[in-house]
Amino acid sequence: MERQNQTYVVGFPRIGEKRELKRALEGYWAGRSGFGAVAEVSRELRRRHWLYQQEASIDFISSNDFSLYDNMLDTAVMLGAVPDRFRDIDNEEERYFAMARGTQKAHAMEMTKWFNTNYHFIVPELAGDMTFSLNTQKVVNEYKEAKALGIKTKINVIGPITFLSLSWRVDGRGDGLDLLPELLPHYVSLLDEIARLDGEVFVQFDEPVLVKDPDGRTLDLLRSSYDQLGHARTNPNLVVMTYFDHATEAVTALKGVPLYGIGLDLVHGPENMTALAELDGKKLIAGVIDGRNVWRNNYEETLARLNAIEKYVDPRDIIISTSCSLL
Repeated sequence: MERQNQTYVVGFPRIGEKRELKRALEGYWAGRSGFGAVAEVSRELRRRHWLYQQEASIDFISSNDFSLYDNMLDTAVMLGAVPDRFRDIDNEEERYFAMARGTQKAHAMEMTKWFNTNYHFIVPELAGDMTFSLNTQKVVNEYKEAKALGIKTKINVIGPITFLSLSWRVDGRGDGLDLLPELLPHYVSLLDEIARLDGEVFVQFDEPVLVKDPDGRTLDLLRSSYDQLGHARTNPNLVVMTYFDHATEAVTALKGVPLYGIGLDLVHGPENMTALAELDGKKLIAGVIDGRNVWRNNYEETLARLNAIEKYVDPRDIIISTSCSLL
């Protein structure tokens, strides 16, 4: 019997087949071209990548997965989490790259490995006296850019639990999660902005930190945060996305929370099978296609995973997905 499941890509690569983004950035950094050349290459890559996925009949295509440097850095900028040493740089692009690469006067922000991958991310720097402020320009503009092509995207955003957990408290007082009461209202405001974009919008909150054996405090904050976000607006459909390992504790913690779906890595986190009964009517974004494998998908393995999942989840609630971003 032919399957009717919808299809979902967690996130798409951004560099380009011929490393176009890398070459454009190197030209800009070397002073051989202005930022306009980088912006032009970026627009073309986004357009091309959206159309690739549309032509492949992918139902859930992402916007805001594209980045000029790093998505955690993008999130810090979106939330106004700019270290003081960069605040005197007026030009937004120059400030952004100064945070990532440093200047003669200010050292760069630290980088560290993104979980168990070879990718490195920029570590946000936070302090108790930091004032967050929301800038939705990138999120909104890229959604509208895709919509102009006839593609209504899901919007990818690093979730508040992962953003704070992976940040560095430069003041040495407590940890990032202590700042959740100050940060979460800005995520609510973000959903307000997104809600105005369309009658129905999907938002993917990336929360991979949930696969790192979260403690009780983290799980309590997870539940309360997404309960608030889920009730903030009726039209954004929220997905909590996890990957790289199992997130069974998080699935249980989110039971009863008003989410559209939960994304689980069923390739590298087979223990997630034990949590499927806890989905509580949410859609399962079933990560059954290995997002970390560069080779052609093994369809027999994928079908075997789907058949096993259908013992616990109604087939109508299963959305076939990559196990993680294809980055």
